[in-house]
Amino acid sequence: MDDELRNARLHREVLAAMIYAAEHVADVLRVCAAADGDDPSLREAIMTAFGFDEVQADAVLAMQVRRFTPRAIEQSRVQLAGLDELIRGSEVSGGESGFD
Repeated sequence: MDDELRNARLHREVLAAMIYAAEHVADVLRVCAAADGDDPSLREAIMTAFGFDEVQADAVLAMQVRRFTPRAIEQSRVQLAGLDELIRGSEVSGGESGFD
């Protein structure tokens, strides 16, 4: 169960970053436009601007345009809520604690 909870937490953090990016697309594009353009500088710019870790920044940079539609954002929110419920349930039933 520890691996399942760890994976759920990682997926949750990536999904949260993608939702944020989809809701703030102009800010993401502005940050990317100001970066040097190579992958490491883009990743660093996203990490710095939004407080994301490397995995989250890579996920944002890999997003396809179809992920920015209202329907896709809502589907991501539903997934996020499901992950939050899974994580809370695991913690209550004796799983790892300390999730922010």
